[in-house]
Amino acid sequence: MMPKKPTTAIITGYLRKRSTFAHGTRGTL
Repeated sequence: MMPKKPTTAIITGYLRKRSTFAHGTRGTL
């Protein structure tokens, strides 16, 4: 299940990382 365009993978990974970071910040606060 690998997208033909690497851009899609990069965006997905970025969103995933961002969401995780947000969750961590919220949890810390």
